[in-house]
Amino acid sequence: MQQITQTTTPTTIEQRIELYQLVETSLNQMFSELSFCKDRCIPRDRSYMGNSHKNGAIGCCHQNFYRLHIPLYKDIDQETATNIKHRFRKLQEENLITRLLEPNSEVKDYLNDNYRTLKKCSSHSKEGCMIAKFKSPTCVSYTCVPIERELLNVYNITYDRLIIIDFLDDIIKGKVTLEQANNFNQLTNQATKRIKSFKQDHRINIKEEIIISK
Repeated sequence: MQQITQTTTPTTIEQRIELYQLVETSLNQMFSELSFCKDRCIPRDRSYMGNSHKNGAIGCCHQNFYRLHIPLYKDIDQETATNIKHRFRKLQEENLITRLLEPNSEVKDYLNDNYRTLKKCSSHSKEGCMIAKFKSPTCVSYTCVPIERELLNVYNITYDRLIIIDFLDDIIKGKVTLEQANNFNQLTNQATKRIKSFKQDHRINIKEEIIISK
């Protein structure tokens, strides 16, 4: 495969996917270090998501958000968008966590406050997501308000999920260079190190704000 240069945008679908995985991995590492969902939402009877999400075991995974939503990519040709969607789905299937292949049967569908039935994601399990890599920008970037508050109030890290999802969408559209992706990853890596260090020693200096942005 032709190597991606620092300052040019990807010319092939595989290059876009390669760039996407770089950023996805960096974000996953940050959220894994924070461990908010696993430790403090999923074990709860009531999710942090708000009144409409009763069951903590489902959290925010109440739809199949892992799928790429092709209508969002109107500014690239539909053949390319469809090819990317199929490639992502194949990569998702190749990166299933095999020990979690059975969906979480213990987590039942439930009613929200408006008496609508909400279903858990088909890839959701008691131990987390069955898809290890190549989830959609929605899955990769999403944070509830309590997570964003914790990042800011505890770690002095500003995270705007709307900006991040746009950045991930732009990678899929082929609008992001390797240099831009690396700059973004530098910020998320700094955030990951800060979270880890602060958990080990609350006396570390976190006066300088880290703003995760594209």
